[in-house]
Amino acid sequence: MADKDTTKKDIAKPAAKKQAVAKKTTPRKTAAPKTTAKPAEKPVRKPAAEAAPVTATAAAAPAETTFAKPTLAKGKYVFATGRRKTAVANVRLFAGSEDSLVNKKKLDVYFGQAGHRDAAARPLALTGLIGDFHFLANVH
Repeated sequence: MADKDTTKKDIAKPAAKKQAVAKKTTPRKTAAPKTTAKPAEKPVRKPAAEAAPVTATAAAAPAETTFAKPTLAKGKYVFATGRRKTAVANVRLFAGSEDSLVNKKKLDVYFGQAGHRDAAARPLALTGLIGDFHFLANVH
């Protein structure tokens, strides 16, 4: 006879077999037949018989516009912030012909190459304000 000390928990049961699940198949969608639309016909422009020939004249060229130079009161400045990725540049634009500074250094010292100095001062040079304004830039 079997020992009476064994319980139902001690008796190993055979592992249940998993039933194979059949994959659902969805019907394939068939592509709709492509229709080719004809492009709309553009109206044909007929040249005007009375059209005047085009000639280059002074009136045809765009006239240059002139602007009054901006002014700032002494001690006042315009502040701007520029950001790129993690870099931040805080710039103050002052009126006057003092030296422009980047991180408390003159442009000549901070930018060793002339091309970099020119690029930093290019906005003032293009607007014709290079002698009228200077800037202080703190770059992080």
